[in-house]
Amino acid sequence: MRKFCYRLIASCVRAETTAVKVAAMRAIVLATSQSRLFVEFGDAVRAKTDTAMKNEVLVKFVCHNVVVCLHEMFALGIERKKSEEEL
Repeated sequence: MRKFCYRLIASCVRAETTAVKVAAMRAIVLATSQSRLFVEFGDAVRAKTDTAMKNEVLVKFVCHNVVVCLHEMFALGIERKKSEEEL
């Protein structure tokens, strides 16, 4: 019984440690994305209302994601497929 309890406690500690590591990694990724976003688009929000401010920040995140995708596309040499209209 005692060994079972120790194993159970040890597995809970490992699970909590893993959860803490995941939360820390998420925080690091968020901070990195936020700093890159500020460098690319500035930290000022020009909108006046709260809803417009939220929308502006969301658009900045979308634009940042597009920039990152395009950068990786060119870095990896990925070419887009051309449609039949362009041929």
